[in-house]
Amino acid sequence: MTSGQAAVRELGDRVWATHWEDVYVAYWGRAYSAPLLRTAAGIIAEMQQKHAGRVVVFSTMRVADISMKEARNEETRAAGEEMARYFEGRVRAQASVLEGTGFVAAAIRSAAVGLQLLVKNTYQVKIFEEHPPAAAWLLKQRAPDAAPLDAANLLGMMEMVRAKAR
Repeated sequence: MTSGQAAVRELGDRVWATHWEDVYVAYWGRAYSAPLLRTAAGIIAEMQQKHAGRVVVFSTMRVADISMKEARNEETRAAGEEMARYFEGRVRAQASVLEGTGFVAAAIRSAAVGLQLLVKNTYQVKIFEEHPPAAAWLLKQRAPDAAPLDAANLLGMMEMVRAKAR
């Protein structure tokens, strides 16, 4: 655990998160839902009090856990849009790892990239297949005067939340 890191906490069924300084780390072991999205936004709101406009987000979801049924749910879609609007001006960058191998996983990552291009967020969002390149990219997006954090510690934080969800 990185010194000063918040305890890993469960946001809901198989969804775990932690944060340190301006870095929010989450593992989604199930599909997004409106209550889970609102809980995640609440944690980022707490972080904003100290790190306004500087929070970076490192998230992971297994491609196998993506639910089209949940994505079509009106309440979930509205909560996702609400969270995206909330992130504007508050989040500096987001690195999302969509875990999975094969054609379907690659197609889902490609679709996610296409959706990000359509959304045109004011903050940078990048989709990855693996954690090490995502961590390296995200660390470069932090504010120049942010507290030092290396890739090994960031990857360790992700591994802690992933381990809880297993």
